[in-house]
Amino acid sequence: MDFEEFINIHLDLKNLPLEIQKYRFEHYNSFKKKSIEKVKEERNKIILENKILKNARSSNFYTIQTSQSAKNIICTIDHMMEKLVEDEKKNIEKIKKRGEMEIQFLIENKIKIELLKEKNEEKLNKIKKKEENNKNTINDE
Repeated sequence: MDFEEFINIHLDLKNLPLEIQKYRFEHYNSFKKKSIEKVKEERNKIILENKILKNARSSNFYTIQTSQSAKNIICTIDHMMEKLVEDEKKNIEKIKKRGEMEIQFLIENKIKIELLKEKNEEKLNKIKKKEENNKNTINDE
């Protein structure tokens, strides 16, 4: 999202000085980038843990460990990994939905802005016509 779109979405910022608007825009972008980086880091952790778990399985880790407690630990790790994957999927879905909502909000705001522009242009045209009529009536007298 560029600066202009950001300002158009956050109409309350239009009355603020340009420096403050830019500061808010930069803060918003940095927060967004940090959030995305956190999600990516978490995702990479999950991928790495899955690889480690797959490697452990492929090296007959289950057959080497014969005690019941070791098997319970492995089952718990599997369960935790499944839960982490499910949570990651949910987080990704939330991010997608949030993005879709943001896009929809942007589109709605652009439509509103266009409608306001059209109304303002109509008002300006009416005012100009009235001024012309007034000039014409003054000139006729």
